Amino acid sequence: MKHSANWSAGAKILNGICWAGPFAAIAAFPSLYQYLILLGIGLGNFSTYLLMKRYSGLDNREQMIVGLVSLIAIPIVAEINTTLFIANQDIAIMISRILISIAYGMGGIYGIITK
Repeated sequence: MKHSANWSAGAKILNGICWAGPFAAIAAFPSLYQYLILLGIGLGNFSTYLLMKRYSGLDNREQMIVGLVSLIAIPIVAEINTTLFIANQDIAIMISRILISIAYGMGGIYGIITK
C-alpha cells in the first residue's frame, strides 16, 4: 500500500471502485452474491496489479493471477449454476468460494515458485 500513496487521485478512485463496487452491489443484488464476490476480487486484484505496474514499476504477477483466475471463474460458476444447481444456491456459493481459494492458491504457488 505504501506504493499507492504516489498514485494520482483518479487512479486511487478507479482502484477503489474496482474493489468496493462489486461488494457494495451485493446489497442491491443479493442473488448475484457469488458472482459479485468473484468480480470484486478479480477486478480489485487486476486493477491493483495494472496500477502498481504503471505508477510504481512493480510487477506483482501473483496479484495478476488471482485477479484473472477470479474473473475467468465467473462464467464457469454461471455455467455450473445454470446447468447443475439451479435449485440449490448453497452449492453454487460453495463452488464460488472454492474457485476463490483456487485463485489465491495459484497466485501463491506462482509466487513461491518464482521467488
